[in-house]
Amino acid sequence: MQNMFFIKNIIAKAPYKSSYGFISHPLRVSPNGLKYKPALMQNTLEFIAKGAEGSVYRILNTNFAIKIKNNADLKTSLKSHINFAVSEEEKINHIKAKIGENIEIMDFIKGEQIKGQFKQQDFQTEKIKKCLEYIYNASQKGMRHDYGGRNIIFDTKTGNMTPIDFIKSNQGQKYFIINDMFIQLYNSVKNPQETESLISKISLGFLDLLRNNTINKNGCKNLSTELKTVKDIVSTNNILRDSLDFILNLEKDLQNVMQKKTMSGLFPDSQKEFIEALEILETKLKSKII
Repeated sequence: MQNMFFIKNIIAKAPYKSSYGFISHPLRVSPNGLKYKPALMQNTLEFIAKGAEGSVYRILNTNFAIKIKNNADLKTSLKSHINFAVSEEEKINHIKAKIGENIEIMDFIKGEQIKGQFKQQDFQTEKIKKCLEYIYNASQKGMRHDYGGRNIIFDTKTGNMTPIDFIKSNQGQKYFIINDMFIQLYNSVKNPQETESLISKISLGFLDLLRNNTINKNGCKNLSTELKTVKDIVSTNNILRDSLDFILNLEKDLQNVMQKKTMSGLFPDSQKEFIEALEILETKLKSKII
């Protein structure tokens, strides 16, 4: 495992409320035995963002960042050892280790938060598929993506899309991944053609999960609810409204494939019908991508 560069007692000295923190003598922290080795770096903490829970800083020259919770008692927290035992829920949020209750060490994710500054054509279908899979797998572990905050990091160099900021979902709470992804990305579309292209990319990701049995027959039965936010946004937007018919037809097509998926789980002979319906819809969606 790559070593983490971090020093507890100098975090307290860094001007953590300002835009940039400063550490002059960090220590090399290894998860194997927690051995400390001095290292010399400057401008080590770089402010990234402040949210409802806390402030996030990048540890420069490493692949890590730290999150310091708001109103944290740093003096108490820094007395704690670095704890590399993190829960599955914390791993979903890219957390690698913790110091006390108020400091988290996490992966530094390269890229920018998606806020409508990118073009729809920037988003690759395969990257959307991987992002959807991450979000869905997290939902199956009781973690819901906080999509309201535009919490996907987009790397323009690699095209990678990494969802961040997951919260524990209420027991029995329904969660809809097509709506989630569309809310994140719809500001990138400028006309009905681009809207249909984006919806097609997202739906292909959804179908890919369905094909690989990631979504089972009980996973997303109600396509009307799955597409509710998409329909609401498009129907109330004068520029995008012309793509509503495409979405309504897509809803029927998805429902048809979902029903055949359910049947294939009950009757093995129906597997061929499911695959055929799936491939027909995939071909239709691919023709819409620009």
